[in-house]
Amino acid sequence: MSAETTLVRILVIRAWTIAETPLRAALLRAGMAVEITRVDIEPAVNAALMRRTFDVIVLDPNMPTVTRQDVDDCLRAQRLWIPIVELREVERLADDIQHALANRLN
Repeated sequence: MSAETTLVRILVIRAWTIAETPLRAALLRAGMAVEITRVDIEPAVNAALMRRTFDVIVLDPNMPTVTRQDVDDCLRAQRLWIPIVELREVERLADDIQHALANRLN
């Protein structure tokens, strides 16, 4: 994936109290050009999905307010198929996103 040619639109579901800077920096170090929209409650997930198109969703599995099932339900209700990457390690996120996007194209 080339940062010069591809902008990856990411919906990040993560608490606002956790800094976004390390996540964004890790993606930039991996050469990814990203546009990040961040939400932390299920109604905001729905609203974001209705307003714009995303290439991938990054879900912090430690979010108490939004579960994987909530995200799946939102996608199903809106008839969308967007890969979901669970955020485990910030430094591996770029690889996980690239893998998810490659699987989406196959």
